[in-house]
Amino acid sequence: MKHLIHRVLAVGTALTLLGGTLPAFAAESGGMAAQRNGQDLTLPAAQIRSNRTVVPAQALADLLGAQLSAGRDSATLTLRDVSVTLTAGSPTVTVVRDGQTDSFSTDVAPFSENGSLYLPLRSAAQSLGFIVGWDADTATVLLADPVSLLEKARAGKSFTLMEQYAAYSQKYSAGIWDMSVDFDGSMSMMGAPITLEGSAAGTVADTTRMSMDMDMTMDMLAFMESMYAMAAAEGQTSGSLSAEDQAMAEALAAEGVSMSLRGDLDSGTLYMNMVFPASFQEEAGMDPDVWYSMDLNASLAEMNMDFSQLVELSKSPDRDGLIQLLLGSAELTSVSDYGEIQAAVNAVASALADESFVRNGSDCTLDLSLPLSGTGSAQSTFTLTTRGDEVVGYRMTISMAEESKLAMDMTVSMDEADQMEARISMNMMDGLIAMELNMAGGYARGSAAPETQPPAGAVIVPLEDM
Repeated sequence: MKHLIHRVLAVGTALTLLGGTLPAFAAESGGMAAQRNGQDLTLPAAQIRSNRTVVPAQALADLLGAQLSAGRDSATLTLRDVSVTLTAGSPTVTVVRDGQTDSFSTDVAPFSENGSLYLPLRSAAQSLGFIVGWDADTATVLLADPVSLLEKARAGKSFTLMEQYAAYSQKYSAGIWDMSVDFDGSMSMMGAPITLEGSAAGTVADTTRMSMDMDMTMDMLAFMESMYAMAAAEGQTSGSLSAEDQAMAEALAAEGVSMSLRGDLDSGTLYMNMVFPASFQEEAGMDPDVWYSMDLNASLAEMNMDFSQLVELSKSPDRDGLIQLLLGSAELTSVSDYGEIQAAVNAVASALADESFVRNGSDCTLDLSLPLSGTGSAQSTFTLTTRGDEVVGYRMTISMAEESKLAMDMTVSMDEADQMEARISMNMMDGLIAMELNMAGGYARGSAAPETQPPAGAVIVPLEDM
Protein backbone atom coordinates (compact mmCIF):
# COMPACT_ATOMS: atom_id res chain seq x y z
CA MET A 1 0.00 0.00 0.00
CA LYS A 2 2.91 2.36 0.60
CA HIS A 3 3.73 2.10 -3.09
CA LEU A 4 0.15 3.15 -3.93
CA ILE A 5 0.38 6.15 -1.61
CA HIS A 6 3.57 7.26 -3.34
CA ARG A 7 1.88 6.77 -6.74
CA VAL A 8 -1.18 8.81 -5.74
CA LEU A 9 0.98 11.64 -4.39
CA ALA A 10 3.47 11.69 -7.25
CA VAL A 11 1.12 10.94 -10.14
CA GLY A 12 -1.64 13.14 -8.76
CA THR A 13 0.82 16.05 -8.74
CA ALA A 14 2.25 15.14 -12.14
CA LEU A 15 -1.25 15.25 -13.63
CA THR A 16 -1.23 18.98 -13.05
CA LEU A 17 1.65 19.11 -15.50
CA LEU A 18 0.20 17.29 -18.19
CA GLY A 19 -9.47 -7.77 -11.43
CA GLY A 20 -8.29 -10.59 -9.78
CA THR A 21 -10.31 -13.16 -7.86
CA LEU A 22 -12.14 -12.03 -4.76
CA PRO A 23 -12.12 -14.92 -2.32
CA ALA A 24 -15.09 -14.50 -0.02
CA PHE A 25 -17.05 -16.57 2.44
CA ALA A 26 -19.78 -16.16 5.00
CA ALA A 27 -18.68 -15.64 8.57
CA GLU A 28 -19.71 -18.22 11.14
CA SER A 29 -22.21 -15.76 12.58
CA GLY A 30 -24.17 -15.94 9.32
CA GLY A 31 -23.02 -12.55 8.10
CA MET A 32 -20.12 -11.37 6.01
CA ALA A 33 -17.97 -8.46 7.17
CA ALA A 34 -17.68 -5.57 4.73
CA GLN A 35 -16.15 -2.10 4.68
CA ARG A 36 -17.37 0.72 2.45
CA ASN A 37 -15.26 3.89 2.37
CA GLY A 38 -13.80 2.98 5.75
CA GLN A 39 -17.19 2.25 7.39
CA ASP A 40 -17.66 -1.23 8.85
CA LEU A 41 -20.82 -3.04 7.70
CA THR A 42 -22.29 -6.54 7.65
CA LEU A 43 -23.85 -8.48 4.76
CA PRO A 44 -26.12 -10.98 6.54
CA ALA A 45 -27.48 -12.70 3.40
CA ALA A 46 -24.27 -13.03 1.37
CA GLN A 47 -23.45 -16.41 -0.18
CA ILE A 48 -20.56 -18.03 -2.01
CA ARG A 49 -21.07 -19.40 -5.52
CA SER A 50 -18.11 -20.61 -7.62
CA ASN A 51 -15.73 -18.90 -5.20
CA ARG A 52 -17.53 -15.57 -5.72
CA THR A 53 -19.53 -13.45 -3.29
CA VAL A 54 -23.18 -13.02 -4.29
CA VAL A 55 -25.59 -10.68 -2.50
CA PRO A 56 -29.34 -10.02 -2.78
CA ALA A 57 -29.98 -7.14 -5.18
CA GLN A 58 -31.49 -4.81 -2.56
CA ALA A 59 -28.70 -5.47 -0.07
CA LEU A 60 -26.10 -4.81 -2.75
CA ALA A 61 -27.80 -1.56 -3.78
CA ASP A 62 -27.83 -0.43 -0.16
CA LEU A 63 -24.16 -1.35 0.26
CA LEU A 64 -23.11 0.64 -2.82
CA GLY A 65 -25.48 3.55 -2.32
CA ALA A 66 -27.04 2.83 -5.71
CA GLN A 67 -30.62 3.06 -6.95
CA LEU A 68 -32.25 -0.30 -7.72
CA SER A 69 -34.76 -1.07 -10.43
CA ALA A 70 -35.61 -4.78 -10.20
CA GLY A 71 -38.01 -7.13 -11.89
CA ARG A 72 -38.62 -10.82 -11.31
CA ASP A 73 -35.45 -11.97 -13.09
CA SER A 74 -33.35 -8.86 -13.68
CA ALA A 75 -31.97 -5.89 -11.80
CA THR A 76 -30.45 -2.53 -12.76
CA LEU A 77 -28.19 -0.68 -10.34
CA THR A 78 -27.62 3.02 -11.04
CA LEU A 79 -25.03 5.27 -9.44
CA ARG A 80 -24.35 8.74 -10.80
CA ASP A 81 -23.97 8.36 -14.61
CA VAL A 82 -23.50 4.57 -14.68
CA SER A 83 -26.15 1.83 -14.90
CA VAL A 84 -25.44 -1.89 -14.57
CA THR A 85 -27.99 -4.51 -15.61
CA LEU A 86 -27.81 -8.21 -14.69
CA THR A 87 -30.27 -11.02 -15.49
CA ALA A 88 -30.85 -14.33 -13.70
CA GLY A 89 -29.20 -17.24 -15.49
CA SER A 90 -27.11 -14.99 -17.78
CA PRO A 91 -23.40 -14.25 -17.28
CA THR A 92 -23.69 -11.05 -19.35
CA VAL A 93 -23.30 -7.77 -17.48
CA THR A 94 -24.49 -4.70 -19.42
CA VAL A 95 -22.98 -1.35 -18.48
CA VAL A 96 -24.24 2.04 -19.70
CA ARG A 97 -21.84 4.90 -19.00
CA ASP A 98 -22.35 8.42 -20.37
CA GLY A 99 -24.78 7.02 -22.94
CA GLN A 100 -22.31 4.36 -24.17
CA THR A 101 -23.26 0.69 -23.76
CA ASP A 102 -20.72 -2.07 -23.12
CA SER A 103 -21.00 -5.62 -21.88
CA PHE A 104 -18.80 -8.34 -20.41
CA SER A 105 -19.22 -11.80 -18.92
CA THR A 106 -19.02 -12.60 -15.24
CA ASP A 107 -17.97 -16.07 -14.09
CA VAL A 108 -21.01 -16.52 -11.84
CA ALA A 109 -24.47 -15.74 -13.20
CA PRO A 110 -27.16 -14.08 -11.08
CA PHE A 111 -29.83 -16.43 -9.70
CA SER A 112 -33.13 -16.29 -7.82
CA GLU A 113 -33.56 -17.96 -4.43
CA ASN A 114 -36.28 -17.61 -1.79
CA GLY A 115 -37.73 -14.60 -3.58
CA SER A 116 -34.42 -12.73 -3.85
CA LEU A 117 -32.29 -12.11 -6.93
CA TYR A 118 -28.62 -12.68 -6.03
CA LEU A 119 -25.98 -10.63 -7.89
CA PRO A 120 -22.17 -11.03 -8.06
CA LEU A 121 -20.76 -8.32 -5.80
CA ARG A 122 -17.39 -7.72 -7.50
CA SER A 123 -18.75 -7.47 -11.07
CA ALA A 124 -21.49 -5.03 -10.08
CA ALA A 125 -19.36 -2.89 -7.78
CA GLN A 126 -16.41 -2.56 -10.16
CA SER A 127 -18.77 -1.67 -13.02
CA LEU A 128 -20.10 1.19 -10.88
CA GLY A 129 -16.56 2.45 -10.33
CA PHE A 130 -15.71 0.98 -6.94
CA ILE A 131 -12.32 -0.40 -5.96
CA VAL A 132 -12.96 -3.90 -4.62
CA GLY A 133 -10.63 -5.89 -2.38
CA TRP A 134 -10.37 -8.51 0.34
CA ASP A 135 -8.69 -8.53 3.74
CA ALA A 136 -7.77 -12.16 4.31
CA ASP A 137 -6.78 -11.57 7.95
CA THR A 138 -10.22 -10.26 8.95
CA ALA A 139 -12.32 -11.95 6.23
CA THR A 140 -13.68 -8.58 5.12
CA VAL A 141 -14.91 -7.39 1.72
CA LEU A 142 -13.34 -3.98 1.02
CA LEU A 143 -15.01 -1.29 -1.10
CA ALA A 144 -13.78 2.22 -1.88
CA ASP A 145 -15.50 4.83 -4.04
CA PRO A 146 -12.92 7.13 -5.75
CA VAL A 147 -15.58 9.75 -6.59
CA SER A 148 -16.57 10.06 -2.95
CA LEU A 149 -12.90 10.26 -1.97
CA LEU A 150 -12.33 13.20 -4.31
CA GLU A 151 -15.50 15.01 -3.31
CA LYS A 152 -14.47 14.93 0.33
CA ALA A 153 -10.90 15.99 -0.50
CA ARG A 154 -12.07 18.98 -2.59
CA ALA A 155 -14.63 20.23 -0.06
CA GLY A 156 -13.96 23.81 1.07
CA LYS A 157 -11.10 24.37 -1.41
CA SER A 158 -10.92 26.38 -4.63
CA PHE A 159 -8.97 25.27 -7.71
CA THR A 160 -9.26 28.28 -10.05
CA LEU A 161 -5.61 28.18 -11.15
CA MET A 162 -5.76 24.48 -11.94
CA GLU A 163 -8.97 25.01 -13.88
CA GLN A 164 -7.24 27.75 -15.88
CA TYR A 165 -4.29 25.44 -16.50
CA ALA A 166 -6.68 22.71 -17.66
CA ALA A 167 -8.19 25.14 -20.17
CA TYR A 168 -4.68 26.10 -21.34
CA SER A 169 -3.69 22.48 -21.88
CA GLN A 170 -6.69 22.09 -24.19
CA LYS A 171 -4.95 24.44 -26.61
CA TYR A 172 -2.80 21.59 -27.95
CA SER A 173 -5.62 19.04 -27.79
CA ALA A 174 -7.75 20.41 -30.61
CA GLY A 175 -6.92 20.86 -34.28
CA ILE A 176 -3.71 20.09 -36.14
CA TRP A 177 -0.33 20.98 -34.68
CA ASP A 178 3.08 20.58 -36.31
CA MET A 179 5.95 20.07 -33.92
CA SER A 180 9.72 19.96 -34.19
CA VAL A 181 12.47 19.42 -31.66
CA ASP A 182 16.27 19.24 -31.65
CA PHE A 183 18.00 17.21 -28.99
CA ASP A 184 21.40 16.15 -27.75
CA GLY A 185 22.55 14.12 -24.84
CA SER A 186 24.98 11.70 -23.33
CA MET A 187 24.96 8.51 -21.32
CA SER A 188 27.72 6.72 -19.48
CA MET A 189 27.85 3.25 -18.04
CA MET A 190 30.67 2.47 -15.63
CA GLY A 191 32.38 5.60 -16.97
CA ALA A 192 32.16 4.57 -20.62
CA PRO A 193 30.44 7.35 -22.62
CA ILE A 194 27.86 7.45 -25.41
CA THR A 195 26.85 10.75 -27.00
CA LEU A 196 23.88 11.39 -29.26
CA GLU A 197 22.18 14.18 -31.15
CA GLY A 198 19.29 14.45 -33.52
CA SER A 199 16.01 16.01 -34.46
CA ALA A 200 12.38 15.00 -34.71
CA ALA A 201 9.43 16.49 -36.55
CA GLY A 202 5.82 15.44 -36.78
CA THR A 203 2.16 16.28 -36.67
CA VAL A 204 -0.53 15.68 -34.05
CA ALA A 205 -4.26 16.06 -34.69
CA ASP A 206 -6.88 16.24 -31.95
CA THR A 207 -4.52 14.64 -29.42
CA THR A 208 -4.85 11.10 -30.76
CA ARG A 209 -3.74 11.01 -34.43
CA MET A 210 -0.03 11.37 -34.93
CA SER A 211 3.00 10.83 -37.14
CA MET A 212 6.64 11.58 -36.37
CA ASP A 213 10.02 11.09 -38.03
CA MET A 214 13.28 11.15 -36.10
CA ASP A 215 16.94 11.03 -37.15
CA MET A 216 19.64 10.42 -34.58
CA THR A 217 23.39 9.81 -34.61
CA MET A 218 25.25 8.09 -31.77
CA ASP A 219 28.95 8.05 -30.98
CA MET A 220 29.47 4.71 -29.24
CA LEU A 221 33.12 4.10 -30.11
CA ALA A 222 34.59 5.02 -26.72
CA PHE A 223 31.88 3.00 -24.98
CA MET A 224 32.52 -0.10 -27.07
CA GLU A 225 36.28 0.18 -26.61
CA SER A 226 35.78 0.41 -22.86
CA MET A 227 33.52 -2.66 -22.86
CA TYR A 228 36.11 -4.61 -24.86
CA ALA A 229 38.87 -3.56 -22.43
CA MET A 230 36.79 -4.72 -19.45
CA ALA A 231 36.12 -8.05 -21.15
CA ALA A 232 39.82 -8.43 -21.95
CA ALA A 233 40.69 -7.82 -18.28
CA GLU A 234 38.56 -10.85 -17.46
CA GLY A 235 40.16 -12.90 -20.20
CA GLN A 236 37.04 -13.01 -22.37
CA THR A 237 38.40 -11.15 -25.45
CA SER A 238 41.70 -10.00 -26.92
CA GLY A 239 40.89 -6.41 -25.98
CA SER A 240 40.77 -5.13 -29.55
CA LEU A 241 37.53 -3.96 -31.12
CA SER A 242 36.44 -6.36 -33.87
CA ALA A 243 36.28 -5.06 -37.44
CA GLU A 244 32.52 -5.57 -37.48
CA ASP A 245 31.96 -3.63 -34.26
CA GLN A 246 34.33 -0.90 -35.41
CA ALA A 247 32.32 -0.53 -38.62
CA MET A 248 29.05 -0.48 -36.70
CA ALA A 249 30.26 2.27 -34.34
CA GLU A 250 31.49 4.38 -37.24
CA ALA A 251 28.24 3.91 -39.17
CA LEU A 252 26.12 4.92 -36.16
CA ALA A 253 28.20 8.06 -35.68
CA ALA A 254 28.11 9.03 -39.36
CA GLU A 255 24.76 7.72 -40.66
CA GLY A 256 22.80 7.20 -37.47
CA VAL A 257 19.35 5.69 -37.05
CA SER A 258 16.03 6.82 -38.51
CA MET A 259 12.69 6.04 -36.92
CA SER A 260 9.11 6.73 -37.99
CA LEU A 261 6.01 6.51 -35.78
CA ARG A 262 2.40 6.57 -36.90
CA GLY A 263 -0.79 5.83 -35.07
CA ASP A 264 -4.29 6.68 -33.94
CA LEU A 265 -4.59 6.33 -30.20
CA ASP A 266 -8.35 5.83 -30.47
CA SER A 267 -7.54 2.44 -32.02
CA GLY A 268 -4.87 1.72 -29.40
CA THR A 269 -2.29 0.76 -32.05
CA LEU A 270 1.03 2.45 -32.76
CA TYR A 271 3.24 1.62 -35.76
CA MET A 272 7.02 1.94 -35.81
CA ASN A 273 9.64 1.60 -38.55
CA MET A 274 13.39 1.76 -37.89
CA VAL A 275 16.24 2.03 -40.38
CA PHE A 276 19.80 1.30 -39.25
CA PRO A 277 22.99 1.68 -41.31
CA ALA A 278 22.93 -0.97 -44.03
CA SER A 279 26.11 -2.59 -42.71
CA PHE A 280 24.34 -3.96 -39.62
CA GLN A 281 20.61 -3.62 -40.26
CA GLU A 282 20.26 -7.42 -40.11
CA GLU A 283 22.21 -7.59 -36.84
CA ALA A 284 19.84 -5.05 -35.33
CA GLY A 285 17.04 -7.55 -35.93
CA MET A 286 14.68 -5.02 -37.54
CA ASP A 287 13.77 -5.17 -41.23
CA PRO A 288 13.82 -1.66 -42.78
CA ASP A 289 10.85 -2.58 -44.95
CA VAL A 290 8.71 -3.77 -42.04
CA TRP A 291 6.46 -1.71 -39.78
CA TYR A 292 6.12 -3.05 -36.25
CA SER A 293 2.77 -2.66 -34.47
CA MET A 294 2.38 -2.06 -30.73
CA ASP A 295 -0.86 -2.91 -28.91
CA LEU A 296 -1.20 -0.17 -26.30
CA ASN A 297 -4.50 -1.59 -25.02
CA ALA A 298 -2.79 -4.84 -24.01
CA SER A 299 0.19 -3.03 -22.47
CA LEU A 300 -1.99 -0.89 -20.18
CA ALA A 301 -4.26 -3.85 -19.35
CA GLU A 302 -1.23 -5.57 -17.79
CA MET A 303 -1.16 -2.67 -15.30
CA ASN A 304 -4.91 -2.95 -14.60
CA MET A 305 -5.57 0.26 -16.52
CA ASP A 306 -8.01 0.94 -19.35
CA PHE A 307 -6.14 2.57 -22.25
CA SER A 308 -9.29 3.72 -24.03
CA GLN A 309 -10.46 5.46 -20.86
CA LEU A 310 -7.07 7.11 -20.51
CA VAL A 311 -7.28 8.38 -24.10
CA GLU A 312 -10.75 9.82 -23.54
CA LEU A 313 -9.56 11.58 -20.41
CA SER A 314 -6.54 12.99 -22.27
CA LYS A 315 -8.88 14.73 -24.72
CA SER A 316 -10.41 16.71 -21.87
CA PRO A 317 -8.14 17.51 -18.94
CA ASP A 318 -10.36 16.06 -16.21
CA ARG A 319 -7.85 15.75 -13.37
CA ASP A 320 -10.45 14.15 -11.11
CA GLY A 321 -11.10 11.52 -13.77
CA LEU A 322 -7.39 10.79 -14.17
CA ILE A 323 -6.92 10.39 -10.42
CA GLN A 324 -9.97 8.10 -10.34
CA LEU A 325 -8.35 6.01 -13.09
CA LEU A 326 -5.14 5.78 -11.05
CA LEU A 327 -7.02 4.82 -7.90
CA GLY A 328 -9.03 2.24 -9.85
CA SER A 329 -5.85 0.26 -10.49
CA ALA A 330 -5.25 -0.15 -6.75
CA GLU A 331 -5.71 -3.44 -4.92
CA LEU A 332 -7.18 -3.20 -1.44
CA THR A 333 -5.77 -5.86 0.88
CA SER A 334 -6.27 -4.48 4.40
CA VAL A 335 -9.01 -2.71 6.37
CA SER A 336 -6.47 0.07 7.01
CA ASP A 337 -5.90 0.78 3.32
CA TYR A 338 -8.86 3.14 2.87
CA GLY A 339 -7.57 5.54 5.52
CA GLU A 340 -4.14 5.64 3.89
CA ILE A 341 -5.59 6.26 0.43
CA GLN A 342 -7.85 8.99 1.82
CA ALA A 343 -4.87 10.72 3.43
CA ALA A 344 -2.94 10.60 0.15
CA VAL A 345 -5.82 12.02 -1.90
CA ASN A 346 -6.36 14.76 0.70
CA ALA A 347 -2.67 15.66 0.45
CA VAL A 348 -2.88 15.95 -3.36
CA ALA A 349 -6.02 18.12 -3.18
CA SER A 350 -4.46 20.42 -0.59
CA ALA A 351 -1.28 20.74 -2.65
CA LEU A 352 -3.17 21.79 -5.80
CA ALA A 353 -5.59 24.23 -4.16
CA ASP A 354 -5.27 27.95 -4.96
CA GLU A 355 -3.99 28.80 -1.50
CA SER A 356 -0.91 26.64 -2.08
CA PHE A 357 0.31 28.90 -4.93
CA VAL A 358 2.38 32.04 -4.32
CA ARG A 359 1.74 34.89 -6.78
CA ASN A 360 4.56 37.16 -8.00
CA GLY A 361 3.30 39.46 -10.73
CA SER A 362 1.96 37.27 -13.54
CA ASP A 363 3.61 34.11 -12.17
CA CYS A 364 1.95 31.75 -9.69
CA THR A 365 4.31 29.22 -8.12
CA LEU A 366 3.67 25.99 -6.26
CA ASP A 367 6.44 24.33 -4.23
CA LEU A 368 6.01 20.71 -3.26
CA SER A 369 7.97 18.11 -1.35
CA LEU A 370 6.90 14.51 -1.85
CA PRO A 371 8.04 11.40 0.04
CA LEU A 372 9.44 8.46 -1.90
CA SER A 373 10.03 4.91 -0.72
CA GLY A 374 12.66 4.45 1.94
CA THR A 375 14.39 7.73 2.82
CA GLY A 376 13.97 9.27 -0.63
CA SER A 377 12.22 12.52 -1.46
CA ALA A 378 11.28 14.70 -4.39
CA GLN A 379 11.07 18.48 -4.57
CA SER A 380 9.04 20.13 -7.30
CA THR A 381 8.42 23.73 -8.35
CA PHE A 382 5.57 24.42 -10.75
CA THR A 383 5.07 27.94 -12.10
CA LEU A 384 2.08 29.09 -14.14
CA THR A 385 2.43 32.25 -16.21
CA THR A 386 -0.88 34.10 -16.43
CA ARG A 387 -2.39 36.90 -18.50
CA GLY A 388 -5.60 38.11 -16.91
CA ASP A 389 -7.78 35.04 -16.30
CA GLU A 390 -5.75 32.76 -18.57
CA VAL A 391 -2.66 30.59 -18.21
CA VAL A 392 -0.29 31.20 -21.13
CA GLY A 393 2.77 29.15 -20.18
CA TYR A 394 4.42 27.08 -17.48
CA ARG A 395 7.73 25.96 -16.06
CA MET A 396 8.25 22.86 -13.97
CA THR A 397 11.34 21.61 -12.16
CA ILE A 398 11.74 18.35 -10.24
CA SER A 399 14.66 17.16 -8.15
CA MET A 400 14.43 13.62 -6.86
CA ALA A 401 16.77 11.48 -4.79
CA GLU A 402 16.19 7.96 -3.51
CA GLU A 403 19.01 6.87 -1.21
CA SER A 404 21.93 5.74 -3.41
CA LYS A 405 19.69 4.27 -6.12
CA LEU A 406 18.61 7.28 -8.14
CA ALA A 407 19.05 11.01 -8.43
CA MET A 408 17.22 13.02 -11.08
CA ASP A 409 16.82 16.67 -12.04
CA MET A 410 14.31 17.75 -14.68
CA THR A 411 13.20 21.10 -16.05
CA VAL A 412 10.42 21.54 -18.63
CA SER A 413 8.93 24.81 -19.84
CA MET A 414 6.51 26.09 -22.49
CA ASP A 415 6.25 29.79 -23.24
CA GLU A 416 3.53 31.99 -24.66
CA ALA A 417 4.94 31.56 -28.17
CA ASP A 418 4.53 27.76 -28.00
CA GLN A 419 8.27 27.15 -27.63
CA MET A 420 9.42 24.32 -25.40
CA GLU A 421 12.68 23.58 -23.59
CA ALA A 422 13.54 20.56 -21.48
CA ARG A 423 16.56 19.23 -19.65
CA ILE A 424 16.81 15.92 -17.82
CA SER A 425 19.80 14.56 -15.92
CA MET A 426 19.87 11.25 -14.11
CA ASN A 427 22.39 9.40 -11.97
CA MET A 428 21.76 5.82 -10.91
CA MET A 429 23.57 3.52 -8.51
CA ASP A 430 26.12 6.10 -7.38
CA GLY A 431 27.23 7.02 -10.88
CA LEU A 432 27.29 3.54 -12.35
CA ILE A 433 24.84 4.83 -14.94
CA ALA A 434 24.43 8.52 -15.79
CA MET A 435 22.37 10.28 -18.44
CA GLU A 436 21.71 13.80 -19.67
CA LEU A 437 19.26 14.95 -22.33
CA ASN A 438 18.54 18.45 -23.65
CA MET A 439 15.63 19.33 -25.95
CA ALA A 440 14.40 22.53 -27.60
CA GLY A 441 11.55 22.94 -30.03
CA GLY A 442 8.02 24.10 -30.40
CA TYR A 443 4.54 23.83 -31.87
CA ALA A 444 2.90 25.64 -34.78
CA ARG A 445 -0.61 25.41 -36.20
CA GLY A 446 -0.67 22.88 -39.04
CA SER A 447 -2.92 22.31 -42.04
CA ALA A 448 -2.24 18.73 -43.20
CA ALA A 449 -3.55 15.81 -41.14
CA PRO A 450 -0.96 13.21 -40.09
CA GLU A 451 -0.60 9.80 -41.72
CA THR A 452 -1.72 7.30 -39.09
CA GLN A 453 -1.18 4.04 -41.02
CA PRO A 454 1.92 2.48 -42.57
CA PRO A 455 2.34 3.01 -46.32
CA ALA A 456 0.04 0.98 -48.58
CA GLY A 457 1.36 -2.54 -49.07
CA ALA A 458 3.78 -2.38 -46.14
CA VAL A 459 4.49 -5.55 -44.17
CA ILE A 460 3.20 -5.21 -40.58
CA VAL A 461 4.54 -7.43 -37.78
CA PRO A 462 3.37 -7.29 -34.13
CA LEU A 463 6.29 -6.10 -32.01
CA GLU A 464 5.77 -8.94 -29.53
CA ASP A 465 6.44 -11.42 -32.37
CA MET A 466 9.97 -10.16 -32.95
